[in-house]
Amino acid sequence: MPRRPIQLTMTLAEAPVPAGQLGMWRVIREMCQDEGEVSALALRRRCRTDGATARGYLIRLTKAGILEPVRVDEKTRAKMYRMVADPGEEAPSLDLSGAYCARGLRQDYLWRTIKMQGGEFTAADLVAVIKLDPAVVAPVGEAQARIYCYHLARAGILIRIDADRYRFDRAQNLGPKAPMILAAKVVYDPNRGRVIGRPEAEPVDG
Repeated sequence: MPRRPIQLTMTLAEAPVPAGQLGMWRVIREMCQDEGEVSALALRRRCRTDGATARGYLIRLTKAGILEPVRVDEKTRAKMYRMVADPGEEAPSLDLSGAYCARGLRQDYLWRTIKMQGGEFTAADLVAVIKLDPAVVAPVGEAQARIYCYHLARAGILIRIDADRYRFDRAQNLGPKAPMILAAKVVYDPNRGRVIGRPEAEPVDG
């Protein structure tokens, strides 16, 4: 017998945001500013992530010239890193070589283009405008644009005119940073009809 869809209502306070690279970057900046250094062990403990993920992100930041290893902690044997270049609050999205990658850029392109629209538009209209920008390094597909507009409309940021036509509500201009679409990970108890523990939310690529 197929399971019926479960309707969950949660507030942002119920879902710590985020637990991925953005969360690790926030902790890295805080620790480097407050304590002067950071380790994979500290990231694992504070960011609800595993050691391999934490070490991998520190290595990428090192290859990008943002961090550098300085010592090995005598007690924990953890490699300690210090920050040598601070690119700001936005978490650097890096590939394995330490080069900046396209992940997360698409929503930035879409948000910027949406704010440029003077009237009604479709997902195809947004994609066409983005393609004209020679500075774009992450191509945006029409399906990605359609999903992004759909979620912004559900949030009340866009006004949905029909199936694939929208209008930007100028009163909902949240600022230069693109609204992020997050995926929540929850443990749901069907016996009691409630979520167990605290949900976690991570950015959706695209």
